[in-house]
Amino acid sequence: MSSSPRTGDAFVGRDSEKVTLGRVNGVINGVANDIMDHLTERTGFASDLDSGVTDALNLMVNATLYRLANTADSLAEVAVLAYGEPLETILDWIGGA
Repeated sequence: MSSSPRTGDAFVGRDSEKVTLGRVNGVINGVANDIMDHLTERTGFASDLDSGVTDALNLMVNATLYRLANTADSLAEVAVLAYGEPLETILDWIGGA
């Protein structure tokens, strides 16, 4: 069984360095892109910005980062801060694709 990278309230990297919000940002966006690339490869659908899957992943990424930074407590707040739109609009993008 492997040990968790989490110690107390801080996450640590491979070299026992604390992971910064900037690093989390880069990694989580990279993972979202990897998911879209694999879906595109597997299903053949284009991973463009009009895709509901892309919109859902982007909302998840933004919500994670805003919550980690303690600047938003709800998806409604994230929608306004990250997109300048009400949450219902973002959910329409996700569900309308």
